[in-house]
Amino acid sequence: VYCMSLNEKLLMTLPARALGIRVVWVEHLLIERWLIQNPYRFLYIWMSRFVKIVAVSEAVRTQLLTIGVAEVNTRVIYNGIDVQEFVSIARPESIAGVKSSELSEQFYPVIGTTCRLAREKGVKYLLQAANLVLQKMPKALFVIAGDGPEKEQLQQLAREMGIDQHVLFVGFLDHAHVLELLSIVDMVVMTPVSGESFGIAIAQAMMLEKPIVATNI
Repeated sequence: VYCMSLNEKLLMTLPARALGIRVVWVEHLLIERWLIQNPYRFLYIWMSRFVKIVAVSEAVRTQLLTIGVAEVNTRVIYNGIDVQEFVSIARPESIAGVKSSELSEQFYPVIGTTCRLAREKGVKYLLQAANLVLQKMPKALFVIAGDGPEKEQLQQLAREMGIDQHVLFVGFLDHAHVLELLSIVDMVVMTPVSGESFGIAIAQAMMLEKPIVATNI
């Protein structure tokens, strides 16, 4: 039995073990308030002795050990990407209604990011950096893919800095369109500020041999 959510872990583990079924918990996010301040945290730690916990990075595993999970019950298996998806990526005709050919003709470099537009992703710092970059590279374009609670604030910030003509918010993109976007940009920037369990978009950009700038977290 593979359990992803906290509810699944607390409700399914003991019945499954009573039936002789092996249980695997997967932790793909950093261990933050959802567990550290959870009143059922003690149950999580107690039940962890009956399962194998797979963490997607050493950072997540270290956090598990810090809260009291036994090392013998943990294992790191990094997130993977399907390399075959990158064999036949076609250059998209357009991104958010703007023709790709026009992007390459009007702007250089094209710098992209893809994330949830929330405070912890630090996109406002990307915009502040964009303001500095544009002073030296006035043809640069910043393409921001994603949606979230800070979208309107970030768009307003771009307008206030006078760089909104060089910042393209393309909204939420599905997996295939994210790969298309990454294929046309010249550089990928990821700016999370509080933590990141495993940056899948960075792994995808590496597969596409794109230069990457990322916060050191």
